[in-house]
Amino acid sequence: MIELTTAGGYKRSILAGRIVEIAELPADKRSATVLTLTSGESVFVREPYIKVIEKYKLIKQEPASSANDTSH
Repeated sequence: MIELTTAGGYKRSILAGRIVEIAELPADKRSATVLTLTSGESVFVREPYIKVIEKYKLIKQEPASSANDTSH
C-alpha cells in the first residue's frame, strides 16, 4: 500500500495494484499529482509526481510473501 496525502489534507493508503495511471498536474493547481484507479476514481494528492512514482516503484519491487515458502 502507498500512503499519500489527499488535496484535502487527509492521509490515504492505496493498494498499488489499483493504480492505473499517475499524472503530474501543472504547478498552479492545488494538488501536485493525480492517480487514476482501476475503479475509474481520480485521487488528487499533495505529494510531488516523482515521490509518488518512487513509492510506487518501491512497492512493486517488493517480493510477495508466500505461505508455501520453504526457503527457511
